Amino acid sequence: RLLEPGDVLMMIDLDHFKRMNDTFGHQVGDEVLREVASRLTGEGRGRDRAYRYGGEEFAMIFRSVPERAIPNVAERLRSAVSARVMPATQARVTVSVGAVAFSGVSVPTLLARADKALYAAKEAGRDQVRLWKEVSGEVVPVQEEDPARPDLLGGSSS
Repeated sequence: RLLEPGDVLMMIDLDHFKRMNDTFGHQVGDEVLREVASRLTGEGRGRDRAYRYGGEEFAMIFRSVPERAIPNVAERLRSAVSARVMPATQARVTVSVGAVAFSGVSVPTLLARADKALYAAKEAGRDQVRLWKEVSGEVVPVQEEDPARPDLLGGSSS
């Protein structure tokens, strides 16, 4: 099976990427995409998977994530990209993240929910995380990472 209960899908989209391509050119844009991919995969564990979903969008599947850890994992992912400037541009790149826990729904439904959370993050101002809550069927904001709440995954915190 592709997904199991406890897995989390996160959709990640670079904010204002077209502007970067228009300013620096497509070759530099490609370098930025490679750097973002490297930062994202660096936040995963051996069994987690990262994919380029299309254009400037990425998808990551995190395996066996406790529900209480999802907000911090998603925020850590956002911060991994946004915290440092990109070597190719010497500019900071931000991403918006939409996260959803797998609950036995079809893959298209899961993707639609993650996408809805992602676009809620973009509509709220970008460079943020939103989480689809299965119980209520709504998208909720994720606060800044709380150091008192460990992510429980053992990933890097930088």
